Amino acid sequence: MGQNSTILSTTAKSLKIFETVQQMDGARMSELVERMDLSQSAIHKHLSTLVENGYLVKEGEIYNVSLKVFHIGEYARYRKKGLKLAEQKVSYLSRRINNNVNFSVLEHGRNVVVFSSENDRKSEGFQAGRYDYAHSSAAGKALLADLSDEEVNEALDRWGLPAVTPNTITTRDSLFDELGEIREQGYAVNNGEVIEGLKAVAVTIDDPGDGTFGALDISAPIYRFPDNDDFIDLLNDLADELEEELDAANLY
Repeated sequence: MGQNSTILSTTAKSLKIFETVQQMDGARMSELVERMDLSQSAIHKHLSTLVENGYLVKEGEIYNVSLKVFHIGEYARYRKKGLKLAEQKVSYLSRRINNNVNFSVLEHGRNVVVFSSENDRKSEGFQAGRYDYAHSSAAGKALLADLSDEEVNEALDRWGLPAVTPNTITTRDSLFDELGEIREQGYAVNNGEVIEGLKAVAVTIDDPGDGTFGALDISAPIYRFPDNDDFIDLLNDLADELEEELDAANLY
């Protein structure tokens, strides 16, 4: 194994430990040893490196994610000037309709919510920072529909088609059939496929430079969700406005 391969392997292990600590909502070293195929001494070295560089903190015997990650995340949310415009649209539409509105992007084959009008971490919804499998969310499916079939298959090869709820699509044929419908109708729908009882519709926003800038969606409990057309018209109008503002601002 060459030097570069060794460095990449070491980095990957540190990142895996970091992600595992986050997934466990904090962890003792003994718990990480039980969960991961690494020795205690190896895990200790990785944890020490992550703490020394500010990515983890140690509170008693518990290791947890540090607030440095929050700082980095805030930078990522605003690193493109156009994202601030998207945030404004989310806030405006949410106040107008009194329902949850989100702006999402597709990153490494998964849907990530960048801005959300629902910021209560304990409530069910699509809070900012949340990752979802693209095949299950309205925004994710809308974003997948803007990709080529080859790109969609690459995402599915990486993440699969897990059943998040009993309503989630779990076969490629069914997903590609729905993606074809989304391309024809111009919007995507999620009928309780991420959270049972919660429905969402989404449309994508074109990037004035090239490709897709992101997706806007509205979500609400199914029992008080109007006909799709009501929300779709609002989303399309807002998407058109955002595309015009992005173009006028010459950000791309």
